[in-house]
Amino acid sequence: MSTTIGGLSSATANSIRGYGGLASGLDRDTLIEGMTYGTTSKITAQQQKKQQLEWKQSAVQSISNLMIAFANKYTSSFSSSTNLFSSMFWGRSNITTTGTNSKYVSVSGTGSSAESVSIMGVKQLAQKAKWSSEARTSGADSALTTGTIDTTKPLVRKELIGESLTFKVGNDSYTVFLNTVDSEGNALKYDTAENAVESINKLLAEEKVGDGTLADHFVISQIDVPGTGPNAGKQFAFQGKGPDAHAVTGGTALEFLGFETPGEGGIKVPNNGAYATGTKGIDKITTPINFAEQLGGQTLNFTYNGVRKDIKIADVETLSKGVTFIDGKPATEEDEKQLIKNLKASLQEELDRAFCWAERYGLKILVDLHTAPDSQNGFDNGGISGVCKWSQEPEEVEFELTVLERLAKRYGHREGLWGIEVINEPITEEIWNQMDVPARYPAVDPKKAEGTRPNTLAFIRQFYLDAYDRLRRYLPEEKCVVIHDAFLLKAWKDFMREDKYKNVVLDTHQYLMMAEGMGCEQTVEGYLKFIKENYEADIREMQQYFPVICGEWCLFNSLAVGKDTKGGQTVLNGQEGMSKESISDAEKKQIYRALADAQLEAWKAGSGYFYWSYKLLVDTVNETGWVGWDSWDLGRCVDFGWFPVE
Repeated sequence: MSTTIGGLSSATANSIRGYGGLASGLDRDTLIEGMTYGTTSKITAQQQKKQQLEWKQSAVQSISNLMIAFANKYTSSFSSSTNLFSSMFWGRSNITTTGTNSKYVSVSGTGSSAESVSIMGVKQLAQKAKWSSEARTSGADSALTTGTIDTTKPLVRKELIGESLTFKVGNDSYTVFLNTVDSEGNALKYDTAENAVESINKLLAEEKVGDGTLADHFVISQIDVPGTGPNAGKQFAFQGKGPDAHAVTGGTALEFLGFETPGEGGIKVPNNGAYATGTKGIDKITTPINFAEQLGGQTLNFTYNGVRKDIKIADVETLSKGVTFIDGKPATEEDEKQLIKNLKASLQEELDRAFCWAERYGLKILVDLHTAPDSQNGFDNGGISGVCKWSQEPEEVEFELTVLERLAKRYGHREGLWGIEVINEPITEEIWNQMDVPARYPAVDPKKAEGTRPNTLAFIRQFYLDAYDRLRRYLPEEKCVVIHDAFLLKAWKDFMREDKYKNVVLDTHQYLMMAEGMGCEQTVEGYLKFIKENYEADIREMQQYFPVICGEWCLFNSLAVGKDTKGGQTVLNGQEGMSKESISDAEKKQIYRALADAQLEAWKAGSGYFYWSYKLLVDTVNETGWVGWDSWDLGRCVDFGWFPVE
């Protein structure tokens, strides 16, 4: 049987295949190549496209790997210390209560506590040049105390805080971030090799791997490497456990733990009892620094009633200007003084900036001395909860007067200054008992609270007289001296009647939550009646004696919250707040708008008002117990239509 191939019989075709090009007189290979050129050129083109695609795939894979690594480090876990959206990411640039700056700040209490901080001033003790702040932030169960900062004390920077380690178990990778607390809120320390080992192993035990944790596969130790080789002496070391292949593939902490940058495949960690050891010793986890290096460029974060203020401290070069350091300490007493002077100037500059902004945009500033050392009222916003001893301490009373003098001297002639308020909300026995301050604001420091008692009205009056005289040494008469009514608005009719007292303004703080504590019925009608018969009537009466301002008020009330708040108490006072809304948006708008209109009308009987506050940072949506507290935020009140806008 024969077949035809391209017009030739199979026999002929076979005979042709049997002869080489020379024997046949034809170049067979060239002939075949020419016959198949169309097909081979297509194959070649496809191979070229395939190569190009492989190149693109390799490039995309490389970019993808970088993006995944970036995402793993900077976005994968909101709570991680390297997440761009987490405050922990910026921890090395902030003065925090743990870690790098724990020498300077200590905190006790709960994380949800309302914070209340004011800088009272800078003192220099006789024996050493030190910076002290009486500023504290406290709720019913928390306090912030800076203590005394000694510029001569040797300091170290803890390098491991906020860094990371990446481990590989089998084919899976896990990244651990060296945070300052564990999952239960317990402090983790990295100041010594022993503490670093303990803290890292705790974090390994928290990282889930299958049914176990990373601690089932890795352990870090501090070992003594014998001999005289390059890695002899004390070193950090990793040891593997379990049958899987193990490696430490990266992380920013490796450098400080004394390990070289890992190559391809990472640092192989034996699982047979042997160790993978570092080569650079254990002393890289801390770096000796001086006081200026510790604080330079850092940011102080203060929050009062949810309103946050960030104060940027000058850089290291500015703080160190004119200062010589020897072994991390100012060389002489004069160097100490210059260092403190530089720090004071840095903090003072922030208030100066506020005046420049105000003057540029046509605003006026009322500077309010908001707290006193050992507190003038024992409130959580008065410096330290449950303590009220300032008026019993003559040296601290004098200190407050000198602070007022310095404020007047520096800002008295600034265009942006409207006035200076001498002290915020000093309390007398009547209001102390009415509010039951010791129960509402339990002492965060019971020992310090010993001897606590309210101020007398006689003391407050004398302090106001002394403050006026000290302020007017530097404060022009067209600038206001503002005094608070101590929650006794009508007790000041006979006060400062002499001609010498010029431009004195009486400040009263009127909150509906306090009206509730005085028996105001928690209905719209009850509030409206109280506003008309008390707020408006009392302000109109006292306006005959002083210009009266309502220096603090807001729309907050128990009716709109949906429960009796016991005079505005919150989870910070141990009260259980509302976990979900029980009042409709329409009902709230009706309540708030009626009370806003009534209170604004009442303030017209006086000389002005300040809404407290402009912005509240409390998350009333995701944090339980804060339903109804949006009304403390003027911006939200306007946005929700609760506050009229002309």
